[in-house]
Amino acid sequence: MATRWKVKFDGDECCRNVEPEHKCCPVGSERALSVNYQARGELITIGGDVSCYAVGRGKNAIIVIPDIFGFAGGRIRLIADQLADCGYRCILPKLLPSKDGDEGDGWPGKKDLEKNMDEFLGWIKTFDYGKLGPQINKIKAYLKTKNVEKIGMIGFCWGAWVNFHASAESDDISCCVNCHPSVRLEGLFGSTEVELAKKVKCPQLLCSAGNDPDNVKPGGDVVKALKALPFGNSIIAKEFAEMKHGWVTRGDVENEAIARDVRVAMEMAIDYFSSHLTSRCCPVGSEPKGFSDYIPRGKVITVGGDLPCYSVGAGRNAVLVIPSIWGFAAGRIRLICDQLADQGFAILCPKLLPSEFGEDGDGWDASKPLDVEANMGALMTWLKDFPWGSNIGLQIGKCIAHLDSKQTEKIGMIGFCFGSWVNFHASASGRISCAVNCHPSVRLEGMFGSNEVELAKKVKCPQMLLPAGNDPDNIKPGGEVVKALEGLSCGKEMVVREFPDMTHGWVPRADVTTENGKRDVRLAMEMSIDFLKKHLSLCRCCPPGSEPALASSYVPRGELIKLGDLSCYSIGSGQSAVIVIPDIYGYAGGRMRLIADQLADCGYRVIMPKLLPYDKGEEGDGWPASIPLEGRVAELLKWMGNYPWASQIEPPLFKEVIPFLEKNGCTKIGMIGFCWGGWVNFHASASDKITCAVSCHPSVQMEGMFGSNEVELARKIKCPQVLMPAGGDPDNLKPGGEVVKVLEAASFGKDCVFHPFPEMNHGWVCRGDVSKPEVQRDVKAALEIAINFFGKHL
Repeated sequence: MATRWKVKFDGDECCRNVEPEHKCCPVGSERALSVNYQARGELITIGGDVSCYAVGRGKNAIIVIPDIFGFAGGRIRLIADQLADCGYRCILPKLLPSKDGDEGDGWPGKKDLEKNMDEFLGWIKTFDYGKLGPQINKIKAYLKTKNVEKIGMIGFCWGAWVNFHASAESDDISCCVNCHPSVRLEGLFGSTEVELAKKVKCPQLLCSAGNDPDNVKPGGDVVKALKALPFGNSIIAKEFAEMKHGWVTRGDVENEAIARDVRVAMEMAIDYFSSHLTSRCCPVGSEPKGFSDYIPRGKVITVGGDLPCYSVGAGRNAVLVIPSIWGFAAGRIRLICDQLADQGFAILCPKLLPSEFGEDGDGWDASKPLDVEANMGALMTWLKDFPWGSNIGLQIGKCIAHLDSKQTEKIGMIGFCFGSWVNFHASASGRISCAVNCHPSVRLEGMFGSNEVELAKKVKCPQMLLPAGNDPDNIKPGGEVVKALEGLSCGKEMVVREFPDMTHGWVPRADVTTENGKRDVRLAMEMSIDFLKKHLSLCRCCPPGSEPALASSYVPRGELIKLGDLSCYSIGSGQSAVIVIPDIYGYAGGRMRLIADQLADCGYRVIMPKLLPYDKGEEGDGWPASIPLEGRVAELLKWMGNYPWASQIEPPLFKEVIPFLEKNGCTKIGMIGFCWGGWVNFHASASDKITCAVSCHPSVQMEGMFGSNEVELARKIKCPQVLMPAGGDPDNLKPGGEVVKVLEAASFGKDCVFHPFPEMNHGWVCRGDVSKPEVQRDVKAALEIAINFFGKHL
């Protein structure tokens, strides 16, 4: 936008003292402007009779609606060319044919508006939208023949009134930019600009001059009407208080202030189109690449045979750090990796954008700053060589396979800019536990035939979004991407925080010598670490030191029955029933059937279903006793991820087991679960069908595998519970823990029992070695607590 024009003004100062109610240009507007700019486009005819200036190519288009001086007046063709440079197909139509206008279009620049105001208003009134609409429709039809995907509009002065009508008439306009809008012209046609605004069907940007009507400025009635629409969060209104109406197309850019505000208005317009039409990565005004003299502590390793990664830290859980377009060695990215490693995570930062010109052979060329629009177009073309399915996804798969080979339990991600687009895709896999997205550029998805909202709907784990002030509105609180994430099953875990003082890229690249930069980088990292710690905390089923699988010589007294396709161990009779949910070793493992028989001896009908079918497990159920858990936790968790509550566990319980018990006269149903079975108890206890539940050494932290957490799960419970955690079980299941506090606060809280067994190892009730006196003692104590509890409630 640094171009300078040689200008001359035609006619006298216009609109000095006259201000008709429905006037187009207010008093003091910029006069008509002639420029010697040599336009690059061509004149074409569309639909047989619509003359247009056409320039540029691209899958998205912009219809440029000129001001009253027509499609050859002022800087209008220069503006069209500039938009074409951003990758758009631009069409500038001749909508105001006149004998004396420039190239036969528009109000003659030499004809004084003040002296001819009545004539002007009469003339402009002949161009009602009923006459103009068919011409706009011909242009849209033409663009469809060019396989254009999205259409935006930019209008100046009178052109903004056309924009409002066009975007009210149909849904095929994606957004509009309105510079010094004269939408009050609607009054000439028997309505008002506010009523017209209420009909608009797409996002609008309004850039008003100081002497434009107040109702098109921030807080004005037109703006209020637009913000009340379903897409109101995407409405932007900015007043350029020092400018006169018409400055963008006609202001004298030899004047430094005018040149500045022409540039700002055009940057806003380009960024607005980028947000709504294209897949632009970094918005206008983003932080530059940034350099650091930090000496990293980690090392570069090769993963999957050919993928370089910066690696640092060790731990049960890992974080994949996905850098911005500047690559895995730029800015503070390795410092951030080291800081995360200090939190106990294993860190892997892959080289995803190999290039000859990037730092350490990765990322975009620092010699091509993105504040130059031509460089942005080149960047987008380059990034298209890195699609998810055939490129980036394969590299992330190598990272995950490497981490799995290290027995990593949970994997989180943190991505910056482009890295957030990677996060969203990876988070659809089910292997990622959570992701942090700093100044996310998820709109990149538009380059590959979809959009960020549809991509968000596929995410399967909690996300944190930390957008900058100049990031798209749809990733800020209330935006469409955020709404899509909040609508997911893990939606309650979503966190969104805008940093309005920051510009895109600030976390790895902002100048931290400034107070604001240092403050917000620190805050973003603190929030990221807290989020990762919360969702990468212990969710393994059995904690270290758990009792191993137990072989038993006990001969059970019950029988195997079939409920539909569901196999169950059944014993006992009575009007009250107990459903026994075994641990991960299945319904034939350890002392499970002995415990079922003991409960039947207390007068209960007992059913123990086969819920974890696995051909290598005992009697085809549960984790194979022959495969020790030590060193295989990641494999176990991956397997258990195949058994979510809603699709795999709830149906057999509530469509087979419970109906069977009710059919056989059982009026009350309790549950007892071991290890993983405690997680099943919690879910089932959210139903009115369950009277009470006992959980021995419960692994309710398993809920973290499915996008929620045990505290949220506990809040859904509707009946009394017994929790008997072992010493190595999570503290939140013990007195004073968060899960216990939630249950205590419930209406049935006084009936709950919380009895930890600090000397026992996880699994002791069904698998502990009872030849040890202390284990025998506590197995007996736990079963007595359970039997007494059932006696009270069943």
